[in-house]
Amino acid sequence: MNILTKRNELLKVELDRERVEVEGEGVVFWKKGREYRAVGSEEYLEIEGEKTTRIHLFRKIEDVLVIGDRIYLVGDRWIEYLERSKLVKEREFAEKIVGVGVFEEMIVVLQQERLLVLDRRLKDVGRTRISVRYPEKLLITEDKIMGILSATEKTVFLFTTSGSEIKKIRTEGRPSAFAVFKENGETYVAVAHGTKIRVEGVTRSFEREAETDHVTGIFEVKYSEKDKAIYSASKEGIVCRTELERGDGEAVYVESAGIEKIDV
Repeated sequence: MNILTKRNELLKVELDRERVEVEGEGVVFWKKGREYRAVGSEEYLEIEGEKTTRIHLFRKIEDVLVIGDRIYLVGDRWIEYLERSKLVKEREFAEKIVGVGVFEEMIVVLQQERLLVLDRRLKDVGRTRISVRYPEKLLITEDKIMGILSATEKTVFLFTTSGSEIKKIRTEGRPSAFAVFKENGETYVAVAHGTKIRVEGVTRSFEREAETDHVTGIFEVKYSEKDKAIYSASKEGIVCRTELERGDGEAVYVESAGIEKIDV
């Protein structure tokens, strides 16, 4: 597990060995993909994969997408396309970017009222108006499931990438984070609201709600294929582990500096 603390330290945490190692200091951005990881300071971003690419940053980034040799830096209203750290194309947007994802090597951009699909050079190849009010998070899985979270509607919406609705997961409180994952061949979605986690089946009939040891609201949820468990984090520095079919979410790690991000 990796944890980015509020002191801008990147930690490697081995829960089974009760071992914590500082992997980086002055880190303000962290993202882990299947074939890469991105670590950023105020001035530089390093993308580590088959090779390491170092990029000088001139403005704050919100996200990074890596598609083969292509790198996309995402800001609040802009996207830059780079190859081998050199800027190829830049696009500004009139509306704020809520979230981004990748579908069949194309970029999906979520805004307040629409989804844009862009080609490799950031040109529109499609756009769709969405009926979700005040979307806040976007997730696209390798199985071509697209999830959109709306705290206003207290719902996570799941769609196919062609736009057909699969499922709505409604929560009692305002949802703050979600994860779509597979376990034993079935697909599930875990949605955090307040200090609880609601889990529902997508490909099977299943639902349950788990309490956790979090004191304040959960802001991030990740699923570990290795541990077959859901990990959740709250800003005060608590990480909890919740299993799919049994028990509540028990605290497994506490970070006194507070937590900005986790990945498993």
